[in-house]
Amino acid sequence: MVIDLRNNGGGVLSECLVGAGAFVKETYRRLQDNMRSSEQGYKDGYYYSRLGGRERPQYEVQAAYWNGPVVVLVNERTASCAEYFTFDLQEGRQAPVIGQPTAGVGNTATIFLRLSDGSGLQITTSRAQRKDGSFYPDRVTPTLHLSDDWYALAEGRDLLLEKAVELLMSADVGLERAW
Repeated sequence: MVIDLRNNGGGVLSECLVGAGAFVKETYRRLQDNMRSSEQGYKDGYYYSRLGGRERPQYEVQAAYWNGPVVVLVNERTASCAEYFTFDLQEGRQAPVIGQPTAGVGNTATIFLRLSDGSGLQITTSRAQRKDGSFYPDRVTPTLHLSDDWYALAEGRDLLLEKAVELLMSADVGLERAW
């Protein structure tokens, strides 16, 4: 399976964590700001959220688990939750990631404030941590660095997608161990 997250600016954290749960056994984020922390994750078919040590309502997800080979495509416009999703597959599954380093907001949570002149201000409100307390990197670093070739795209060829398919076609069941 090829998951193309190029130009994906992110989405809702719970959906990314649950979505990544279709490829890895467990996902987790601890968001720490200067006053409190919250935890969110997916494990054993359940999405959970904890704030200040209090468990929030959980919901069950009947997701299928994909244990076949998978490759993720990213670029400099892959951001936020799409970076979280990629981190989970890259770290938890050792899935190959092809493309360019991502936007670099995959270790933070932000809020967006609209200003009276129509512009906006985005403020980082917390940092994302793993279960062991370490912070996520600023951005996803691809396993294989490749840039989109705009000339090839204009001719109908997506070289990154072709490379991903090539990896999948040459892979045996143990692709995740090869990376």
